[in-house]
Amino acid sequence: MIAWTSFKLQLNGAICLLPLGDEQIHEYLVRADCAGVWQGIGLDLESMDLARSPLLLRMMTVAYGELSPDDWKRLASPSERREYLLAAYTPAPAVS
Repeated sequence: MIAWTSFKLQLNGAICLLPLGDEQIHEYLVRADCAGVWQGIGLDLESMDLARSPLLLRMMTVAYGELSPDDWKRLASPSERREYLLAAYTPAPAVS
C-alpha cells in the first residue's frame, strides 16, 4: 500500500479554483443565451450554491431546454436538484 502523505508534488505552480460570484454567474448565463436559468436560480440560495461550481453551471446551460422551472422549484434539497440536473444533462439510453 502506498502512503500518500509521503509524496510531495514537484510543481512549478498551481491554481486554486474559487467559487463563482453572482455577477460571474449572471454574465455567463446571459452570454450563453440562458437568461431564463438566472431567473430561475437568481433568488434561490441553494440553486446559486450549485451554480458556483463551473462544472454544474455549464451543465445547467447544456440541460437548459430539458429543465422545467416549476419542477426545479419543487425540489427541496440541493441533492435533489443535482440529481434532476444530472438526469436532464445525461440523455436516457435509447430503447430498442
